[in-house]
Amino acid sequence: MVTRRLSRHKTTSGHTIAECLLAIAILLPVVALVSKIGLQTQRSLRESVLAASVKLDLINAREVIGTWAFDEVTAANIQSLTHSLNPDLQDSPREWLAIIEEVQSPKPSKRVSISLLWTPPRSSTKHEIGPLTFWVIKP
Repeated sequence: MVTRRLSRHKTTSGHTIAECLLAIAILLPVVALVSKIGLQTQRSLRESVLAASVKLDLINAREVIGTWAFDEVTAANIQSLTHSLNPDLQDSPREWLAIIEEVQSPKPSKRVSISLLWTPPRSSTKHEIGPLTFWVIKP
């Protein structure tokens, strides 16, 4: 005759609802924090890319101004320069700041300092990129 021993403890192969709810309660703040950090990183990266594009506009403006005749290098002409056609920058207000000084030594020339004042999208803070200083020599 075979006798079986009945165990008093019933073993289960799963988790209770209380354990699942506890795990969710612990993980929820962690997931929220990680997503917030991810969004901030994405926003910061986007602003860095836009700032690099604005710096490129500044360098391109220097190249354009370098092709002008000596008498055309004026603050008014610099402020009328068009900006890049980058669609991400269409909603960000930008304006040129220019300082032009005529110097006689060592050669007659104009010392030009240009900066670009811009406001990133979804921001109210203005950022100045520059100044970029160069000389245009009188022919």
